[in-house]
Amino acid sequence: MRIFSFVLVYLFLSSCSPFLMPEVERFDGTTGLDIRDKKVSITLNGRVNNPNKKRVSSEKLKMNVSVNNKMLATVYANEKVVLEKTSHTDVSIPVEIELEPGAVFRIGMLTLKDSADFLFTGSARGGWGLLKKRVRFNIEQRLPTKSLKLP
Repeated sequence: MRIFSFVLVYLFLSSCSPFLMPEVERFDGTTGLDIRDKKVSITLNGRVNNPNKKRVSSEKLKMNVSVNNKMLATVYANEKVVLEKTSHTDVSIPVEIELEPGAVFRIGMLTLKDSADFLFTGSARGGWGLLKKRVRFNIEQRLPTKSLKLP
């Protein structure tokens, strides 16, 4: 009974502290490009700042990417990423991208434009300790397409 009451008190006190969203400080590019069938596997590298006073982990990410209101790809990240408390962490996240039919042609056409409207929708699961939460997001942003061009 004591253990059960201790767990309840721990969960109650943990849920009272505010959660601040970790921020991406910089993007260091990609490594490990592997293309098979309609799937692309790459590793995203960067630096993330965790302003929380607790260790935060992210477990699963699923995101749909649309460009100019047309579906482009679905992105999956299944590897666990741990961010230490109140610190800056260098992360390498392997992701798998499932391209929609005609996506390569659409990317080629985007290189002819200066910018495009991107829509990122999906969900991520993460939290600290025993407390895990699924967070849904919907980010719409106009981004430059210069990085899509090959050197």
